[in-house]
Amino acid sequence: MQCGVCGHFFNALKNQDPAAQQKPFSSRDLIVNMSRSLARGDLSSALGHADNRTTQAPPWWSTLIWMVLILLVLAALLLQLAWFNRQQLVLLPEAKPYIERVCGEVDCQLEPRVDFGSIELLSRDVRSHPAYKNALLITATFINRASFEQPYPNVGLVLSDISGSVIAQRQFTPEEYLRDEHPQGGLMLKDVPVTMVMEVQDPGSESVSFRFEFL
Repeated sequence: MQCGVCGHFFNALKNQDPAAQQKPFSSRDLIVNMSRSLARGDLSSALGHADNRTTQAPPWWSTLIWMVLILLVLAALLLQLAWFNRQQLVLLPEAKPYIERVCGEVDCQLEPRVDFGSIELLSRDVRSHPAYKNALLITATFINRASFEQPYPNVGLVLSDISGSVIAQRQFTPEEYLRDEHPQGGLMLKDVPVTMVMEVQDPGSESVSFRFEFL
């Protein structure tokens, strides 16, 4: 016979068990024993040998630690993404309060949104100053038509002659034209008119036209 474990051939007659001689062992008995072992799920017994090695599941705390680490890494990635895109996130009404609160804690600066193309010039006037010679009195009223508050613009004045050539030009900063009702350093409110009145030197009689620009 041949051993089912090591494959070695041996003489079964020389290795008989006296107790086994009292009850002959047939191939039918072998099939029945294997069927019973397979029914119990013990494949090792059916093959004639036992495998004592068992696979143990990892402890619950190990799985919990890995889950916490994964969540922390995901949170760090989301925070980093939000930090580099804070200028876009602050434009969202839902996210703006949270971004401003975080920047207040970590001392970061948010650049306000700017769209000077949405500023509308309501009225303008350039005339000789009634009280001073060789001076011009400039008056302009403009309004922010954007859907958000934005910084006050620099107001540019360009004076031209009859051929359209530029004779003189000047930029007025918010610090120069803002009044008490529009505090310096604040933002230009939506749909609130702003009026500026400035005095400049008269460039001469060749100046026949003018235009305003928001820069």
